[in-house]
Amino acid sequence: MKHLSLLGLLFCAAALQAQTYTTFKVGNYSTQPNGFSNSGEVVGIFYQIVNGLPTPYGFWRDPQGSMHRLGSMVQPRSVNSSGEFVGTWGWQSCFKEVPPVHTLFLAHKPGVGAWAVNSTGWIAGSTNIFPKGGPDGWSWLVNPQGVVAATFATWGTSYVFGMNDLGQVVGQYSDGLGGNPQGYFYDGTQTQDVNVPNAVWTRPWAINNSSEIVGDWLDAKGTGHGFTWTSAGGYSTFDAPGATATVALSVNVSGVIVGEFTDSTGGHGFILSNGAFTTLAVPGAVGTSATAVNDNGVVVGTWSTKNNLERGYLYTPAK
Repeated sequence: MKHLSLLGLLFCAAALQAQTYTTFKVGNYSTQPNGFSNSGEVVGIFYQIVNGLPTPYGFWRDPQGSMHRLGSMVQPRSVNSSGEFVGTWGWQSCFKEVPPVHTLFLAHKPGVGAWAVNSTGWIAGSTNIFPKGGPDGWSWLVNPQGVVAATFATWGTSYVFGMNDLGQVVGQYSDGLGGNPQGYFYDGTQTQDVNVPNAVWTRPWAINNSSEIVGDWLDAKGTGHGFTWTSAGGYSTFDAPGATATVALSVNVSGVIVGEFTDSTGGHGFILSNGAFTTLAVPGAVGTSATAVNDNGVVVGTWSTKNNLERGYLYTPAK
């Protein structure tokens, strides 16, 4: 009978702990993480069956892993490393919260949504209203004092997808009348279009503190691909191995990209680091998506059960 040495046992234990999936859920239906901070906080939406129908509520998962329910009117979208999170309250107001203090801003303004908060407390969001003359949309920045400091990307409809600590914002806007939407990049002073060459449309989902933008784009054949953009290198496009569609959703300070792709077996999450792909698949999941990656390389995302219910997960890569 062979015996493992103590060194061998330690090596095996380290290998087993090299990468981990931690799953979580809130309520009796689906759980959808939206925002993720460097300190490990997660915010998002969960659904509870009320009178036979799934009803959305907000949640906050603190750095210790405890889950906190936020109410049926609260839908948080983003959280920073100070524990401040923002989102939409009642579809006509925005909120900022550092538990347990809850503050409304742009209150009772139809069509508003707060979508991102950075480490300095600046908030990015958008307003979209639909008067009889046609849609009217714009995006905005609110300073830490709750005052609108800038408006940009004004068109028929306008949406914020991501913001970095420099106050730079990416998103998408359109005429709101059926025309193809296009991406935008607000650099703090002016807005420029983000459009992959020959793309039908381009969606820039995230921007890191090096101003690297990631997202997805659609080609003329209807196939989706991932892309990155930098001011120095321009556009680079990519596809996950074997993918029929690829979406890049987040990029951290080290340039690690996460997202989702579809192949012949279904949907999967991915990590793209230094040109190498890692597929994310929660054990037992029907499908997996990677929503965000923080600067520590930890990933948050969703996975689907056999009953098509969504759950949250954290993925900690090998060290």
